Amino acid sequence: MKPTLKVIHSTTFKKNTLVDSRHLGESQKHHLLAGGVYPILAVKYLGQQHYKVTFAEMIGSYNTWNVFAPHVQFEGVDVGDQAHQPSEGPLTLSQKGLDLIKFFEGLRTKPYYCTAGVLTVGYGSTGDHVVEGKRITVEEAERLLKRDLVRFERAVNKAVSAPLTQGQYDSAVSFAFNIGVGGFLGSKFLRHLNEGDMARAAYELRRKGPSATRVQMERDHFNGKDVQVLR
Repeated sequence: MKPTLKVIHSTTFKKNTLVDSRHLGESQKHHLLAGGVYPILAVKYLGQQHYKVTFAEMIGSYNTWNVFAPHVQFEGVDVGDQAHQPSEGPLTLSQKGLDLIKFFEGLRTKPYYCTAGVLTVGYGSTGDHVVEGKRITVEEAERLLKRDLVRFERAVNKAVSAPLTQGQYDSAVSFAFNIGVGGFLGSKFLRHLNEGDMARAAYELRRKGPSATRVQMERDHFNGKDVQVLR
């Protein structure tokens, strides 16, 4: 079988993966619809879920393009892990993702007023169930966190159109939980995710992160690296 690349999700090939597609000249990008199959000569993994692919024929202005891995499928060539290929269908928060959020938020079993003046308990839970002076158990705090996270998981699944790896999904939920659903929906982070520009999305994690430690851990998990969390 001759090596080929099949476009499984409509995508944009780019000459520079670090630049937003909208800022590239017409000759520096090429949009392809799902279903196309193209003979290829070589594939090199670049990181951040992108490959440099040399095609057997010219596509647009070039025969070598940077390609977003989750939008394509290679046949007749071994490309290894394909950069942590994403799952099909809606994802749910992993245990590692939950552990990271718990680590980031910190646990307080006694209700307190946050910097915004809102009565809060557990891992940042707010609402009528929080009663001043009424402590909760560690188990209750985790149950409240899981309940609170459901709407953020739904928001990510509804808003993100690009396929995500588990680490990317976990980081998106954590990001939304940190800045709120409204902030997430209007963020550059979401826009870059839907453009398949994972390098830019990871950069936005750095811009919005409240601490250097949280930023590095979220970016590492987003990029598929093993992150150790004390539980």
